[in-house]
Amino acid sequence: MPDDFRGDDPWRRQLHDLSRVRDLVDEGEFAKACEAALKLRGACAAAGIRSGYVAYNVAIACDLVNDLEAAFENIREAVALDPVSLPFRRSYAVIVERLRSALADPGRAADDPSTPRLYRMLAEADEATNTCHLAMARYQRAAGRPEQARRLLEAVVVLSPAFADGWRELAVLGRELGDADLARRAETEAGVAPSAARVFAPVPHARA
Repeated sequence: MPDDFRGDDPWRRQLHDLSRVRDLVDEGEFAKACEAALKLRGACAAAGIRSGYVAYNVAIACDLVNDLEAAFENIREAVALDPVSLPFRRSYAVIVERLRSALADPGRAADDPSTPRLYRMLAEADEATNTCHLAMARYQRAAGRPEQARRLLEAVVVLSPAFADGWRELAVLGRELGDADLARRAETEAGVAPSAARVFAPVPHARA
């Protein structure tokens, strides 16, 4: 993109750098786009600038290199600064689904160290689903905190009694804890309740 910003524009450098980020995304240079976007964010912060549009573009660039934590942090800032921007809201939904999908991945290790961070981000934004709670319970169990896992699972199945995966995990936990009654009850509930697990598919960002 040609540099068509006025030479006396006080934000000329930031506007130029933002255009460069968008060009790099369009060219498929995602790692370079992310690096440039984070550098731009730092420059804006140093200049006292809080821009929803900058945060939005940083979020997209981070998402494209699978830095979900940075993507979510930035898209939340963008929405906070402009809560009625449809592109911001669209990308917020995309990144939330990415986070949920990462936690629900069947190949995810139970002790993955990023699980509590991703879960906390979603929970604090009131975006955690049953599959997110399940991933966190599995992490607690793998970390040697079975009672915390039990409390979380019991809360989930009380609110979502048809969530069979939660009952199945609670049955396993009951056996490990030596609680035969809990294990039997959970196995019975798991056998009659349909699974409420969701499958998440990637969704493209809207561009503006």
